[in-house]
Amino acid sequence: MTKEMSALRLTSSSSDVALEFSGVEGDYFRVAVVGRDHSATRRVYAHTDGKGVARLLSEAADEWRGWRGCKSWESLEGELRLELTADRLGHVTLAVRIRSDPGRADPWQLHAELSLDSGQLERIAGEAERLWRAEAT
Repeated sequence: MTKEMSALRLTSSSSDVALEFSGVEGDYFRVAVVGRDHSATRRVYAHTDGKGVARLLSEAADEWRGWRGCKSWESLEGELRLELTADRLGHVTLAVRIRSDPGRADPWQLHAELSLDSGQLERIAGEAERLWRAEAT
């Protein structure tokens, strides 16, 4: 059976930074942050919350006019953390942290931020839902 979608790529509206989700298999998926001067790729274990990223993006799309505080999702072992903030002007910031396993020799982490337009959120949420739903087919 062919999968509907194999990756979701988000590109910042104000820089060359991109975030990509791919390889969804049950509670695992691959995430990559790529910019001109930096990059990190990591396999993420979401435990029982494999669709957590899609749910986070859907919640943001439902409140596209902005919200107070931060909407966040973090993998069980903390290798990926996503934080969404918005202002009343329609500017959305997606902060991403990818890191190596805690306690590992030579630990590393990458923090990046992507600027998104609130008008993109509905499309992004729909693509995320299709990516995680395609895994089940």
